Amino acid sequence: MSTASAPAARLPSVPRFEFGEAIGAGGAGTVYRARDREYGRPVAIKVLRTPLDAAPTLHQRLAREFRAATQLEHPNIVRALDAGNDGTVSYLVFELIEGVSLGERIEKRGRLRELDAVRVATQIAQALHYAHLRNVIHRDVKPDNILLLSDGRAKLTDFGLAKDHNSDQDLTRHAGALGTPNFMAPEQFADARSVGPAPTCTRWPRPCTPRSPGGCRSRPRPRSPRWSKRRKRARRCGRSCPS
Repeated sequence: MSTASAPAARLPSVPRFEFGEAIGAGGAGTVYRARDREYGRPVAIKVLRTPLDAAPTLHQRLAREFRAATQLEHPNIVRALDAGNDGTVSYLVFELIEGVSLGERIEKRGRLRELDAVRVATQIAQALHYAHLRNVIHRDVKPDNILLLSDGRAKLTDFGLAKDHNSDQDLTRHAGALGTPNFMAPEQFADARSVGPAPTCTRWPRPCTPRSPGGCRSRPRPRSPRWSKRRKRARRCGRSCPS
């Protein structure tokens, strides 16, 4: 989710939450810094852009599947806390994490060093594995949904499109193509229900496909022996370094 130029949105009328400034915006809605008056804690609230009456089935599915994600408690997953609506606007509540997204980090400072990239990828892979063991599929893994903390941890956020395989209800038949096009698996374009626990293109700033901006080079660039040694060290670190 981009933190740049977050547009204003109609805020839900919920006395429990005190809304602050917008801190991010994406295709589905805008994220606000807020305070949970009931528990006295800071939270992040994603306000969905589509009105409830315009797509009631979509809101029902998002709320049900988001609540399925509240079962996830992992050091590399941003906690999903609650979901609701005020009769017009739906919202999703997350724990508030003070960090910068991987997408913003790459945009401002360029690509990560190899070892840093391995550490981030390892932590997110562990988070996804944990979620998959509990039959929850994220469906929108991308750099903007990976938060980097100052202590070196990486956290996966925005389970707003999570798929719950434990549920018997099939509301995803109305979902169509869910996710971010530049980072979606090919089968996800045709049917959101087909998404499973498969590797993604998230470790790259953009997926390397002919239709992506920039596309791919026709032939791979030759790699030096020194590069190969660094790659081997990164692979060893990925198996042995703490996350």
